[in-house]
Amino acid sequence: MWDPPPTPPTSSSPLYLPQSSPPPPYRPFTTTNIHTCYHVHTKILPALSNDENIPTAESFVKKTKIRSLGNREAVRKYHEKKKVRAASLEDEVVRLRALNQQLMKRIQSQIGLESEVRILKCLLVDIKRRIDGKIWSFPYQK
Repeated sequence: MWDPPPTPPTSSSPLYLPQSSPPPPYRPFTTTNIHTCYHVHTKILPALSNDENIPTAESFVKKTKIRSLGNREAVRKYHEKKKVRAASLEDEVVRLRALNQQLMKRIQSQIGLESEVRILKCLLVDIKRRIDGKIWSFPYQK
């Protein structure tokens, strides 16, 4: 059956909220709502003691130097890999050019052999004609 649409709440109903009402009070999460998710980027830091974990200018400089040294090392490794790759590609180019030269020589010799085969076929046809002509030119003898 068809149900009529619900009526909006009135001021006497428990669902009624006036337009200018303040937001509901903040309720902290209960233990049933806690969702603990540990990711790779999550880092649990130890509690700060009085003097040992307070960042100083020296610790900042030390961290910056360590970071720049690590970055320099990474850049050096990258350039080294790039040089090795370039050398490998150059060797490949040399090898492929030599192979290309060999294939070009084969093609040239193949073309020469094909033209020689054509010449020999023409000679064979000519010789067959001469032989056939001489055989039929003699009378049949017993």
